[in-house]
Amino acid sequence: MAILCRMVALTSHEGRISLPTTPAALSRLSLAYNEAAVGICDAAIAATGGRDSPAANDSGSVPELSTEVQARSSLGVCLYVLGEQRQRSLELLRQAVGLWRQELPTAAPGQDALTAQRMLADQLSTLGSVLMDGSDRKAEAETCLHEALALGENTGGVQLKVKTLRCLINLCGRAGAAVGPAEAEGLRSRLNQLLVQMGREPETSCLICLEPLAPPADGAAEDAAGSDGSGISDSCVRVLYCNHQFHHGCLFTWLRTIGNDACPICKK
Repeated sequence: MAILCRMVALTSHEGRISLPTTPAALSRLSLAYNEAAVGICDAAIAATGGRDSPAANDSGSVPELSTEVQARSSLGVCLYVLGEQRQRSLELLRQAVGLWRQELPTAAPGQDALTAQRMLADQLSTLGSVLMDGSDRKAEAETCLHEALALGENTGGVQLKVKTLRCLINLCGRAGAAVGPAEAEGLRSRLNQLLVQMGREPETSCLICLEPLAPPADGAAEDAAGSDGSGISDSCVRVLYCNHQFHHGCLFTWLRTIGNDACPICKK
């Protein structure tokens, strides 16, 4: 971070930094910083002949593994959010997962091993959430998310489990995904238990239509086509990033009517 700050200062007018004033410009600044961070990591590793080379063992000659992983993951997420270079975004996120996979067998038993598992789980969850949007990558997304959830159970990370469960629930009904209504409801029950532990009272009803979120007890299914033409049943539950829950069809209608992506409850 200190290196990046010096880079910005050197390129600013008379040493004064003019910060961006629009969301779009701020996003581009974040992209530039993340690109620079990955570039610094690559240059340092290349200069020593690779992370596994003898020179790389010298203190300070290469970035710590966690730093490199964070740089690649942050750039991958930034590209995804901006809708740019999708293939590169996935490549960077897969690299981050691969780096932690390499680290896991070498981690010392105890806290180091738990930290490595938690970091791997976090990267798997992030990769899975990005893969969800690909029309042909739902199976890979599920694999990543289920592995992340299993690791999360071992390490006890509540926020990580909430994030991963949210993604798995939102896979329900998507083409190519194996998560069906029954599994999604089981996952939602686990999510709600965690939300209670966090001091949140989870919704039992969709606060748009006021009907229960749980599927009918008799197993009756609604039109699989859904109202938005996606092929996803209107009754599938969708969990937003703020963890508020709605029926898929109700949420689609609300967002289309309001014209923005704000949560109907908390407006985030």
